[in-house]
Amino acid sequence: MAPNFSKFTSRTDVKIALAASAALSAWIIKKAIKSSQTKTKKSNRLTLEESVQYMIKDKDKRGLKAEINSKFFRELLVLWKIMVPGVWSKESGLMVMIAVSLVSRTLCDLWFIQHTTHIEGYRL
Repeated sequence: MAPNFSKFTSRTDVKIALAASAALSAWIIKKAIKSSQTKTKKSNRLTLEESVQYMIKDKDKRGLKAEINSKFFRELLVLWKIMVPGVWSKESGLMVMIAVSLVSRTLCDLWFIQHTTHIEGYRL
């Protein structure tokens, strides 16, 4: 193995590539260490009282809840008309094919599970 490795190290371009990759790796590691140190410094800037107050204020903020009402169904109908322009369109055919393939896959899985458990339960 040593003679093969010496062939690579005698070439100048390989030496330059190795040195460049080592320098790049060292730079990436140094940058990662610095970023992790700055993250820990930023989190330590808040005092205990400030962090507790931040947590209390954060819990008070509540976003809008999802509602299912007539507006939702109207928007769903508009989207449905965009997705499926007609009953005999290409899009509706693709949706039917996907639905059939999912149902057939489920039935095949159930059949397979039923028969493999039957075989595993059978002892000679």
